[in-house]
Amino acid sequence: MNRELTTDERDLVTAMLQHGAICDGKTATVADRERWCSQIPRLRVIGTCGCGLCPTINFTEDYEPATRLYVEAYDPTQNAGIILFIDDDLPSCLEVYPEDDQKVVLPKVEDVDFT
Repeated sequence: MNRELTTDERDLVTAMLQHGAICDGKTATVADRERWCSQIPRLRVIGTCGCGLCPTINFTEDYEPATRLYVEAYDPTQNAGIILFIDDDLPSCLEVYPEDDQKVVLPKVEDVDFT
């Protein structure tokens, strides 16, 4: 697999980078968020989770990054968590996971709670 992001995927990644909460006590500057957003046009989907319950997509091969941070949000309409991993300063994976083992779809940006 090697494809461009769909419009909905691109919109969600952009919103996550602009508004998602940085986790693990780390911080991100406006410049960090702008730099990550500038990489979106070059992102390619190279894989998916394969669990059958989630629309998680990978932008890089699995590897052990030197630095990792992530931004998170929540879709209350599906009871789904959303995490965008940033490995070595590059968006690497958009994970959407069900809180209750029910199948979820890619959230609409307007349904996402970024607080």
